[in-house]
Amino acid sequence: MWLTKEAVNQNIDCAGLEQAIIMENRNQNMMISHMANKMK
Repeated sequence: MWLTKEAVNQNIDCAGLEQAIIMENRNQNMMISHMANKMK
């Protein structure tokens, strides 16, 4: 839940849609990496 709130707050401050999409992709990549490391 904390990550969702943080992402929303970051997207509010983004300069535009492209920046918001870049931020979302970054967040998804971080979560995938985190989950992959937990499975090791």
